[in-house]
Amino acid sequence: MIDADVAARVVRGEEFVMPISVAVVGSGPAGMYLVEALQRHVPTPPLIDVIDRLPTPFGLVRSGVAPDHASVRAVTQRFEQAFSRHGVRFLGGVEIGQAVSLDRLRELYDAVVLACGCPVDNTLDIPGEHLPGVWGSARFTGWYNAHPDHAELEIAELPETVMVIGNGNVAIDVARLLTKPVDSLAQTDISPRAMDMLRESRVRKVVLAGRRSPMDARFSVKELEELGEAADVSLSLPTGTEFPDSTVIASLPAPQASMLNALARFSNSAMSGKARAIELQFLGRPVEIIGRTRVEAMRFERMRMNGNIVEGTRSFFNVRCDVVISCIGYRVKRLAPLNIDERRGSFLHEDGRIEEGLYCTGWARRGPGGTIATNRADAAQIAARISKEVSAIGGEGPSGLDKLLAERGIRPVVFEDWKAIDRAECTRATGGAPRRKFHTVEEMLGICGIDRVSAASA
Repeated sequence: MIDADVAARVVRGEEFVMPISVAVVGSGPAGMYLVEALQRHVPTPPLIDVIDRLPTPFGLVRSGVAPDHASVRAVTQRFEQAFSRHGVRFLGGVEIGQAVSLDRLRELYDAVVLACGCPVDNTLDIPGEHLPGVWGSARFTGWYNAHPDHAELEIAELPETVMVIGNGNVAIDVARLLTKPVDSLAQTDISPRAMDMLRESRVRKVVLAGRRSPMDARFSVKELEELGEAADVSLSLPTGTEFPDSTVIASLPAPQASMLNALARFSNSAMSGKARAIELQFLGRPVEIIGRTRVEAMRFERMRMNGNIVEGTRSFFNVRCDVVISCIGYRVKRLAPLNIDERRGSFLHEDGRIEEGLYCTGWARRGPGGTIATNRADAAQIAARISKEVSAIGGEGPSGLDKLLAERGIRPVVFEDWKAIDRAECTRATGGAPRRKFHTVEEMLGICGIDRVSAASA
């Protein structure tokens, strides 16, 4: 069913052109860029429902971007404009697979696009991983960003030496947040609980350890230089860390060459006189987290490069540490009955198409990686495919979902509800912070006047 206003907009002469209905599962950058792309590529304005399991939109822009990188979050202003356009709705607090099955959703809409990201931490799969004080980066960044899934993470203390496994920008974010002056975070939207813990932190050293060589690091120059400019924090590499010669570096793509030149500068930096230290280690494969009741050390196998292949040497060494945070990537959450590409951590698909009428975009398509803007190219490709392959087949669309949710006693969080949450978070902020986030879904639903603990099973 379509309303009179939409019908009026899609009449072309005497021909009535039925708009397609599209359910976008996930309201992060992948989903929001797709909404924009659909409106550009589909000739007749589609009816788009953006469905998210949380009451708040914008995914990792809200709960994954480091709190001291507020400028990155400005993109939410652009995304909000999408919900002011006719035919686009936000439906929060609706988890596909729980409130509504994926199969039922596909029956209702002409196309369904999974833009639900990769919320599950990859695991190290080594002995000792389940000791207290071992966390994946999704849990740890979710903790300091007040993500409802992780805000209650029990962190008794932040002790002297932290081991961060990974050589990408998430690892750098974690190291920076653990070592920068805590007062510099006062005017961010970091979780107050995390802020209190950081004030009591005893962290003096953070080790960033990677399995491959500096050539293979995935740091951006901007993130590296931000580390190097941090007040009262030294950044260094172990003596003997090998780099390609200047001729090889000059032949590399500019971002990689700039990254390696920045790392080489840090290899010569002094560590003395600084209150805290960050050390970058390469060519070490984690093999065991040592400790009986708590983390005491990390055991590594020393690796070497054989061309582009990294291989073990059967030589081992230990690094003392008190906490381990693994930043080794993410994978999609299982969603019956779909298969997962275990190598990428994404859903199995062919150029973004999973099955007829079912697509994926963003991390759900390509696995974790890239910047927020990287999702635009994915969105354009999927929108173009939908425009060519999908036609209106008379499904109930948005009205059918509304009816189903009502039958199950589920009142979704709509965009106006989100704006009420947004205003409440901003109002309760103190000390120059832009907002103080709610930690639980129940708090958010309370602002909207929704009394719901859980959805009915699909």
